[in-house]
Amino acid sequence: MRHTHSESGRRKSSITVAQLDKFRRTASDREQLGCSMNPGLFVIKLKTGISWRYRYRDLDGARVVDTIADGGTMPEQAAERADVKLHPNLTHQLH
Repeated sequence: MRHTHSESGRRKSSITVAQLDKFRRTASDREQLGCSMNPGLFVIKLKTGISWRYRYRDLDGARVVDTIADGGTMPEQAAERADVKLHPNLTHQLH
């Protein structure tokens, strides 16, 4: 898996703030917007708003989908939280 980081060391997301705002306003219930830079990271539209989720396989190979952030989280922060899920032994400062 390729990891893309910004100059500050934080993970980037292909989802922009503008795309996130448009998705929040126009998406249908249960529609998903995926991040092409971080496979498994996506935003889902729910009846109560949007939520960031991360899809991955655990050590036993089972598919897991975790809610990692609420709709108020910016794309770059969600990408960082997904990175923590992928590499739990790394030290990260979440904002």
